[in-house]
Amino acid sequence: MHKSVSRVLILMFFISFFSLTSVEAQDDANTDIWLNYKMDNYIKKHKLWFRNEADYRYTNNDNSSSIFMLRSRLKYMVTYIFDLRVGIDFRYNYLSINNNTFEIRPWQGVKLDWPSFGRFSFEHYYRFEQRIFYDLVSNESELGFRSRYKLILSFPLNNSSYINRTFFLDLSSEFFLPHDKNVQENFANNIRPSISLGFRYNNFWTYYLALMANNGKDNFDSNRTVNNIIISFSVKKIFSIKER
Repeated sequence: MHKSVSRVLILMFFISFFSLTSVEAQDDANTDIWLNYKMDNYIKKHKLWFRNEADYRYTNNDNSSSIFMLRSRLKYMVTYIFDLRVGIDFRYNYLSINNNTFEIRPWQGVKLDWPSFGRFSFEHYYRFEQRIFYDLVSNESELGFRSRYKLILSFPLNNSSYINRTFFLDLSSEFFLPHDKNVQENFANNIRPSISLGFRYNNFWTYYLALMANNGKDNFDSNRTVNNIIISFSVKKIFSIKER
């Protein structure tokens, strides 16, 4: 059964990464730069994982933007392959043309690590978001809801497992489903395939360099669809592994 499921999942990757290469071939695709710093803490006895993140994202287009984000999330390990997650994101959007906006985004999610065979492992991640938008000029606000599903295939490259000094590859496709059509948001996504090269230096430091293609919109005009190429660099630091 695992082989049949894996074949279906791999087929999904081929479909999504065909869209990645088609976006790269387009002359009008924008280029974004994302920088991310993750700060992790684990409490093994209680099966808890806590993370804070700081992000900066820059988009170079007609409505160039700088996005500053602070994010916190908590994970509870139900089993070794299944966990529950909650979090909240704070996002400030500095826009060159439209009014600047501020967004508060609480969310709830679940993650399943299955199936796995040999070096290869799959992850399924679903998240439900409540998005509160504030226009910082008009002082108007809106509430929107969205679902996200992310499929990830991971495997180590130079070692048989994720030990220290291991390079690894993550292939993923993320799908976005808004539950309301009337919210006037500046950024909205449809699908985001990604390929990421990671390096686990030791138990406390991991580095990621990713190339993503984002299909969606970057303007309040809901009829406009754009394709962005995203170059992302992330650093993850584990500050403590507590046993209490």
